[in-house]
Amino acid sequence: MKKGYTELYNMNRDLINGYKIRCGNHQELLAALKNVNLIVQKAGRMRGNSNMM
Repeated sequence: MKKGYTELYNMNRDLINGYKIRCGNHQELLAALKNVNLIVQKAGRMRGNSNMM
């Protein structure tokens, strides 16, 4: 019985560690996408201003 609990504990720990890695990757992706979005918005504003002249 103790062996089963140990295996369950180890599996749970591995799942939690995997989740933390995915969560970190997701946060980095969101930050990168926000930066890309800002760049696209700025480029769009610059392009829009040149058409008005």
